[in-house]
Amino acid sequence: MVVREKRSSKSFSLATTLTIEAQIVTRLEQIHRKGFVHRDIKANNFMSGRGEDRRTIYVIDFGLAKRYRDLKTGHHIAIKGGKSLVGTARYASIASHEGYEQCRRDDLESLGYLLLYFLIGKLPWQGIQIHSKTEKYAEIGRLKKMAQIDYLVKPFGDDCLVLHRYFEYVRGLKFEEEPNYDYVRKLFQ
Repeated sequence: MVVREKRSSKSFSLATTLTIEAQIVTRLEQIHRKGFVHRDIKANNFMSGRGEDRRTIYVIDFGLAKRYRDLKTGHHIAIKGGKSLVGTARYASIASHEGYEQCRRDDLESLGYLLLYFLIGKLPWQGIQIHSKTEKYAEIGRLKKMAQIDYLVKPFGDDCLVLHRYFEYVRGLKFEEEPNYDYVRKLFQ
């Protein structure tokens, strides 16, 4: 199988990754229902429990989280440009790289990059040797924008057509659109 040949020793099996995905989507849905976006989806911000809870995934570090619904009106925040990158560049959404305000779809796009990282052990834009942080982040964003979804999921062959559908769905969400979390979870079952 191609996946085994391409994976590094730092990667997870497809079954483990899909189990983790289902829990993370549920956690993100809970955060989003409270009116917040996490804005820093990365491996270090997810922990597994201990003992009886060892198979439960928890979300940590809400230091970059932001309310996406106005407290008084309940309306979704407006899309704004000219923002600095927020979160970890390796997993940040394309819109975040382009300087746009983040929303629920950005958390889910970041999760897609995290899932790829779990499966491969490395992302195509890791290890870029650019000394200027600004230029490095711009290059990572450019590579993500240029990378076709087919290219990102190619190492997995037919086993990961689901990742292709996931990225198509998430990248197709509008700024204010509520993701269909049940659909996303079912994609990976």
